Amino acid sequence: MKKIGVIRASYRFDGGGEIQTLNLLNALGDLGLKPSIFCKNWSAGESLRQAYEIRQFANSSELDLSEEFFEWALQAARKECTWVHGHDWIPGVDSIRLGDGLHTKFLNSMSARSIFGRWKNMLPKNARKIALEKSTFASSALSRVMTNSSMCMEEFEEAYPEVASRVHKQVVHNPLSEELLNFFLSTKKPSAHRVILGFVGSGWKRKGLDILLRSFARLKSGAFELRIVGQDRHADSYKRFAVRLGCDENIHWLGPQNRVFETLSEVDVLIHPARYEPYGNVVTEALSQGCFVICSDRVGTKEFISSENGRVVSLGVFELQEAIENLPSHWSKDDCRSSVSHLTYDRYKHDLGMFFG
Repeated sequence: MKKIGVIRASYRFDGGGEIQTLNLLNALGDLGLKPSIFCKNWSAGESLRQAYEIRQFANSSELDLSEEFFEWALQAARKECTWVHGHDWIPGVDSIRLGDGLHTKFLNSMSARSIFGRWKNMLPKNARKIALEKSTFASSALSRVMTNSSMCMEEFEEAYPEVASRVHKQVVHNPLSEELLNFFLSTKKPSAHRVILGFVGSGWKRKGLDILLRSFARLKSGAFELRIVGQDRHADSYKRFAVRLGCDENIHWLGPQNRVFETLSEVDVLIHPARYEPYGNVVTEALSQGCFVICSDRVGTKEFISSENGRVVSLGVFELQEAIENLPSHWSKDDCRSSVSHLTYDRYKHDLGMFFG
């Protein structure tokens, strides 16, 4: 039986990616694989610390992805565990989960049309991360690669064909919580006079809020309402931008929400025009609440979208505007929910067992 060491520089559990890390740790424990965690920063609380074997790096370096941390984590994990799994770019691990996709792909998506963006790609922190990505895949120790979407797997196979041909690779979709799958306001229906659009997330540039605001400003006034959930350090700039566009009166800035699915249950259509999103938990969460979904073709969870429950559009202001203006008059909430009803924790645990087995 494997004892798995999981390496990730920082742990906190208040975001989508962090929640999926917790799902992985719980599933490994349920599978009897006894996960031990090797990290630099732990801010997930003492109750979780007591539930797992935590090994924390004591060095005071400010760099999460420091060579000192890698060296310590790999040596400690090799000493205590029979398998080493990485959630960061760590040369020498046995397996890795590409939860954030490829950093090279992320940079290209964020800066394809921007001279300033291309300059930022050459900054030391990005150059270092690209080097780590390449070194991780070049390591002979790597034998298994996990992605959370087919899109991310295809990007990996295209960017690193030789590695993809020699490793075991598997798509393991993120699970939806039992609470979320069971929560649904069956009485919700689109308003005959106003359609409620929703946008959820932090990191608003990557998730395309500026594109949505431009599209929203071009829609027929009063026909749509936009509810924005989440936070961003540049939130005030986005609010001023909405004022300049003249669409601020029909926008509600709701801020962070602890139970996002309750807000989604009151939304008719989720809009997710992300520039790069290897998975996109909010898409499956919205579908579980019967929402129609419009997302960009750069979102991993686009694979759950069909003509019955949403639209996948090219990234652009006019493309998004057209999709919103041509929403169907009716759609089946049950069809939306059934499209993700299989994303249970038990299925996730089974898939992980196949990957690590």
